Formats: sequence, C-alpha cells, structure tokens
Amino acid sequence: MAAHEETIAALTNLRTLAWVIKAGPALGSNAGGLASHTAVADRLWKYWTKDRADVQALMMRLAQREASFERSFALTGLEPADTATFTQRPHELPLRLNERTNRIEFEHDLAADWARFQFLKQIWTDTREWAALAGNPLWTNALRMLGQFLLRQPAETGTAWDVAFTAAESINDELAGDVLLDALCLDPDAERFLSERVDVLLANGAKYFTRLLLRFHHIATAPNGGKMGLSAEYGLYLEAQYRSIVFGRWPPVLRFLIAQRERLAGVVSPALAKVIETWLTKTPRTLSNGLLMPFRLELAEMALAMARTVQ
Repeated sequence: MAAHEETIAALTNLRTLAWVIKAGPALGSNAGGLASHTAVADRLWKYWTKDRADVQALMMRLAQREASFERSFALTGLEPADTATFTQRPHELPLRLNERTNRIEFEHDLAADWARFQFLKQIWTDTREWAALAGNPLWTNALRMLGQFLLRQPAETGTAWDVAFTAAESINDELAGDVLLDALCLDPDAERFLSERVDVLLANGAKYFTRLLLRFHHIATAPNGGKMGLSAEYGLYLEAQYRSIVFGRWPPVLRFLIAQRERLAGVVSPALAKVIETWLTKTPRTLSNGLLMPFRLELAEMALAMARTVQ
C-alpha cells in the first residue's frame, strides 16, 4: 500500500487503523498473498460485509450516492429492504447512524472509495460505461483501483488493462486513459507492468510515455503548502511548481526508467527531464544511515546523456 498515500494517511486515523487491526485473521497470515492495493481492499470488503450480498449491494448503492456529493443518507430515504439490511448489518461494517441527525454516514472516505471500487468490478468489461465516471473526482481513487484490478485480468492479447486502454483511446476519452496510466504507475509491481508495455509507451514519438511521466510526476509529488494569503492564481502556480516527493511512489518507476536507459538514450523528453530533475533536487545525497540515496547516480547519468543528445 506504500504507493497509495491516501490509504497510508487514512491509517493514521484510529478508526480506520482499527479496521485493519480488528480484521486480523481475515487478512490472512500470508502477507505475500496481498500482492496489490486492491487485494487488501478485497480482503477488508469480505471482512466488513461477511460475504452477504444484501450488505454489499447496500454499501455500493450508498457509495454511488455519496459520489454524487450526497455525504449522508436520511433513514427515511432508504428502501424498506435497505433499512432492514442496515438494521441487521455486521458489526464490522463501516457505516454508522448519526443519532443527532438520523442520517447514515460512512465512517471514512476510504470506505466509500473501496465500495465504489467493488461497484466498478461489476462493469469492468464495459469501458465506455465506467469511463463516463472519470470526470468526477470522487470516482478517481476507485477507478485507479479498477485499473490495478484490470492489470491482473488476462485477455486474449495482454490483459484487460490493455483492452480497456485501447478502448479508451479509440473513443478519445483521454481522462479515462490517464486514470489507467495512473494505475500503472501506482501498482506495487509497476516495474514489471511498465516493462511489458515499453514498446507501446515508446511508439508514435513516445506519446504515451510522455503522458505517463506527466501523470506520474503529478501523483508522485504533493504541494509543499504555505499558500495562505495568496491570490488564487498565484497559489495555483506555487502548488504546481513547488512540490515535495511522495517517496513510496517512486522506486518501481525509477527502476523501470533505469532498466530502459539504453532505449531511452536517444530520447529527448522534457517530461523525463522533469522527473529526473525532481529526484535529484528533492532528495539528499545520502540517507540518514550514511548510505548513498538510491537512483541518484543512474538518473544523473541519464540526464547527462540527454544533454549530450541535445548538444
């Protein structure tokens, strides 16, 4: 989960940390089985819902409504069957009744995200249907998880991710394609998945490679803050220009870039240059234990090679 900053941040909340602690045996004793962020979410989903179809359906319906900016749900707005399901819900379910307002709420945004991911798994073969949701930011995390799920579903050629990406490009839905590229970068096995698609990424003047690196640079960094009192325009400029590294998201992508440096030797890419510059300027030369910071030497050599190509 290290690449999913929002999940790590959520676990600093005692309520969400308790989900994982209480789940205990439900997560399994073999950590190697949790090969992705989606695998963790699937295990907790089973723990929360006890594999009850009525509870799962209720969670997914409420998560859809929440994505329409409906942050809580009036008891009287539920269907009678849903009211009965909520009344008999498992104790572990991350839904609560706010007795002050008589409205049902998710215990944390992460629970709603993961319920939306479960909904998306129902329509994963229909790219056009789920791509229509990509314009809503409340669906973004669930769609990125869907992308990681698709990477592990075999297809006639490649995986379901490849089929979905081709379909998104064929209907000129760049936003859906970008979300799939995000999923590629965020996956714990990103180095392998990127290597398997290097020919596609570097084709047509490295068009997809450039898009991927632009997306990666954005999701692998975070604003430094300190915008109080500034105009909206200047604050937006500072947010774009002054960013700090989200360390958990970098190693798999950097290993991929270094492994492909011979193929990238003749590529002059401002997006690649920006990624290299950010790592070299935002990380110290050495770690706290005195060892050299990983990847700096190799990326510096790549930067020099690109400069020589320009010269």
